[in-house]
Amino acid sequence: MEQRIIEEVSFKRKISMDAVIREYYEYMFLRDFFESKAGALAAFKGGTALRIYYGLPRYSDDLDFTALKKTNFKAFSEAMRAIAAKYANTRITDLWDKKNTSLCEIMITEDWLKMPFSIKFEISKREIPAGRGIELKMAVSQDFGIQVLVNVFTLDAIYADKLLALKGRDEPKDYFDLWYICQLKKIPFNPGKKPDTKRYRQVLGRYLPAVYSKVLDQIL
Repeated sequence: MEQRIIEEVSFKRKISMDAVIREYYEYMFLRDFFESKAGALAAFKGGTALRIYYGLPRYSDDLDFTALKKTNFKAFSEAMRAIAAKYANTRITDLWDKKNTSLCEIMITEDWLKMPFSIKFEISKREIPAGRGIELKMAVSQDFGIQVLVNVFTLDAIYADKLLALKGRDEPKDYFDLWYICQLKKIPFNPGKKPDTKRYRQVLGRYLPAVYSKVLDQIL
């Protein structure tokens, strides 16, 4: 990806170039994955799904999925290797399978970046909880024009996951994501915990355009 394009998007979105280049590859990898046999049997979820398919302003790090049927690690690993082989500047740094999760990390290098970065694919093999809806949706990146058609958790399903996550861990991104979903659903925001304002602001500041500092003033 040309540095000039990333610089232009970074300036327009008022976010770091690191966040922009990561999102470019998230779109590319997501499209590639759902064109594979393994991707066809998975549903996209989590913060990145919330951003790409429901407009979350917070940028994200990883790609999270839930298996729709019993997963085949061979198919997953073949899909990951095919994605990594497609781009001259990518390579797999981690690939493993456990009882409840399959995971892969792909490292990306760009000549103009000081450091390489990695994007993690993680597929949960746990049974999908009752009531979690899934739908086929198309997304088009406004910045890169990349189209991605995937099975994705509904907004209500992501909301249920975020409520559960916030109870089990102290993660600033979960807190902000829950606030955002409540705005979309037009329901009260009741996170059930008091955030560590300083730490939350430091973490979320890396993922949000500068204009959202005013939002953080209100919700933290």
